[in-house]
Amino acid sequence: MIFGALPHLIVRLPVSYALRSPTSICLGASTSRSEDHRLELRLFLAEADALVDTGGLDVSRDQIYPQQRVVYDLFRSQLAEFPCVLRGSGVTVRQHKAACGGP
Repeated sequence: MIFGALPHLIVRLPVSYALRSPTSICLGASTSRSEDHRLELRLFLAEADALVDTGGLDVSRDQIYPQQRVVYDLFRSQLAEFPCVLRGSGVTVRQHKAACGGP
């Protein structure tokens, strides 16, 4: 997950992935469809094998732009499902417990 205005939402999702907001800043915006888009993301996260982020999930909530905290909170609430963590050069891969053999 990139918590910024970059044109990517890096999440490994099913082939049918068609998230309507390409960045977390869009998902954090308050619109008439905001909750629909966030619910859609929750459903995709439930089916994801892994999450890839640029370190945004490792910082404290206070360091996240206020508009993006709703998306940050959504991802953070799912981290227990992705216990296998691999850190690389500026990227963190979190595998789902079923994919990494975790409890």
